[in-house]
Amino acid sequence: MNIKDYGLKENILRKVDKNKTIARIIATHKDRYEIACNNGNGFAKIKRGCYYDNPNSVYPTTGDFVLIEWNESGDSMIYETLKRESSFSRTAASSDRKGELQKERFEQYLKLQKESQYNTDSEQYLKSKKEKFKEISKINKHNTK
Repeated sequence: MNIKDYGLKENILRKVDKNKTIARIIATHKDRYEIACNNGNGFAKIKRGCYYDNPNSVYPTTGDFVLIEWNESGDSMIYETLKRESSFSRTAASSDRKGELQKERFEQYLKLQKESQYNTDSEQYLKSKKEKFKEISKINKHNTK
């Protein structure tokens, strides 16, 4: 497995210490994250001291690249969220009008689009089968006369 297959760009790779492991968050499960890195896929949790004690830290979400300490036999530790190249956000409903990160919802949207495309393809498939059935029925009626 190569982390570049998950969209890691060279400019990010050059900025990170070669001894550190870069992973991508591929799913979030409350305080546990599913990750992919050069070592494989696994799960990770954030290192409390790196996030809770630092008010400037950015908590990871689906799609973010992070620095981890890989643990093959259990949960890895996330030490830092790397700078986001882009994000998808909307204005929050609260009165302070802060932006709300929407990567997870955007991925759900893409999933729904894919399912919608599948349903459309299925409908087209069924329609073509019905048309073939009608043609066969006409041929059979003609041959039985």
